[in-house]
Amino acid sequence: VRNKITSNIDQADGLVSKIPNTSICIFSADCAPILLADEKEKVIGAAHAGWRGALNGVIKNVVNEMIYMGAKRENIVAVVGPCISQEHYEVQYDFFKTFLNENSQNDSFFLKNRSGKIFFDLPNYVLKKLQIETLKKTLWTGQCTYSDEKRFYSFRRASHSREELTERLVSIISLEL
Repeated sequence: VRNKITSNIDQADGLVSKIPNTSICIFSADCAPILLADEKEKVIGAAHAGWRGALNGVIKNVVNEMIYMGAKRENIVAVVGPCISQEHYEVQYDFFKTFLNENSQNDSFFLKNRSGKIFFDLPNYVLKKLQIETLKKTLWTGQCTYSDEKRFYSFRRASHSREELTERLVSIISLEL
């Protein structure tokens, strides 16, 4: 919804706001939460970038919506929050092929070990998608949701250890004037 305040958003993979004194948030469990801000033009954004969303354009869509609301690429700073790191993100061959079909250079985001297992580098794939948008600055916090069980919930870790699968992390960005 462009330039409207709404209270009936149930689910979205991206949100953008320029409403003063507003916060927006993204829930995640291993996917990459992305918080974006153009402090100069007073526009903020948040994106939930799992592999599917990142592959299908959620990052580009959020950046484009920020620009529509007055942000400038050269002012936007984007931070990728805690998400699953490559060493814990084992995927199947069909998953790998999906990314190669998009771009053969996506091979660089996969590691194949000696036993034939394939691991996906979600944070660096997301960073690459952000860098394509030619923003002022992009970075990842370097925190892995899977390996740091004291600080972060991980859906994949919970699945592997048969824990309850109900928790989420929340990433929040605020626009204060």
